[in-house]
Amino acid sequence: MSFLCFDHKLNELSIDKEFQYQRSFLYGDGHFSTAKVIDGEIQYLTSHIARLQNANDKLKFSQVDWLKLETILKQTAKRLTLGFIKIHFSRGQSLRGYGQCAQIKTTVFVSFGELTSPFVKTLSHPNTIKLTQLTTQLGLQPLLAGLKHCNRLEQVLASAELEHTEFPDGLIADIQGNVIETTKANIIWYHQGAWYTPSLINSGVRGVMLEQLLDQKLNIIQADTSMAFVSQQAEAMIVCNCLIGLQAVSSIDDRMLDVELSQKFMKEVSSA
Repeated sequence: MSFLCFDHKLNELSIDKEFQYQRSFLYGDGHFSTAKVIDGEIQYLTSHIARLQNANDKLKFSQVDWLKLETILKQTAKRLTLGFIKIHFSRGQSLRGYGQCAQIKTTVFVSFGELTSPFVKTLSHPNTIKLTQLTTQLGLQPLLAGLKHCNRLEQVLASAELEHTEFPDGLIADIQGNVIETTKANIIWYHQGAWYTPSLINSGVRGVMLEQLLDQKLNIIQADTSMAFVSQQAEAMIVCNCLIGLQAVSSIDDRMLDVELSQKFMKEVSSA
């Protein structure tokens, strides 16, 4: 993995001199997006830039030179065959205290590298995945809901719980019992003729891959639904993020799901 560091005008900086005073490191005062690169091209680059701009506005970060950032990302991607680029925004430097946000200039970190198996170049992952239900729950905070901010301790705790199971990923609910996501992906599920996904109004991450599905007008219903209902009543399920694309869920704990139904949906998305 390689790292680059830039100021808000996208002038390159020494990463060694910048890191220890960054608010992203000190307080989790940052946000990020991770994009997939296939044959030197960043997948959904426009959506990733829009996601970063939205987080910048909501978190009241100083603006950056977006056009120059896009140019740097495109140049960086040319080095990769099947890889990733992570764009990480820190509010900037701070020695102590949470305040004085308006005076601080954003710092941008870019990391990149190649991806290995099980990542693939296709949109739909050929392998299925088994999920379990996790007991770790997400808090409610509408101000941060949907954003990929740098305070990911809830996901860390859920991942720590997952490590004591034999499953590769698990479903997480919020403190009201509504299913939200997995430890690393968004979810959509099928029930009685319709596809659903969590509303993500109060918690969770609104991923770029999920946004692509919603933008395709696939009639996916956004709704608050209990973990208990989804785990017992979902007929099929798909997990999605920008690195894995779409992946069919074969089971939730010991209950089998309709993989063919998920694969049919994934095929429709790929051909759209």
